[in-house]
Amino acid sequence: MSNQYSQLPLVLPPYNLSQSGGPTIESKFAIFHRANPGVFTRLLELAIERRAEGKRRISMKLLFELLREDESLRTNGHGFKLSNSYSAEYTRLLLQADPSFRPLFETRPLRRLTPRVKAK
Repeated sequence: MSNQYSQLPLVLPPYNLSQSGGPTIESKFAIFHRANPGVFTRLLELAIERRAEGKRRISMKLLFELLREDESLRTNGHGFKLSNSYSAEYTRLLLQADPSFRPLFETRPLRRLTPRVKAK
């Protein structure tokens, strides 16, 4: 893989506490990503491969499953190799690293940024 991605100043979410007092998913993701930079590298490689194959859509969930099958990939941080909770964060990080992937990945508004309307 090209070194064009290796020195990118990617912006990770800040460490915050949720309303219940525990760390937010974004904070847990930032900690996991710093401890496991190889995960992002492999996700990026897989996305590049899919694009080269002519795929018009790429699923981060599929890329996660491919990584889970990769016996050479080891992660630190918690009991799971990859938490499904991090797929949206990795998608956004990948799009930040290479905006040319934007048409290939579908993203939805993050709940943390969407105002919540209380039911009457």
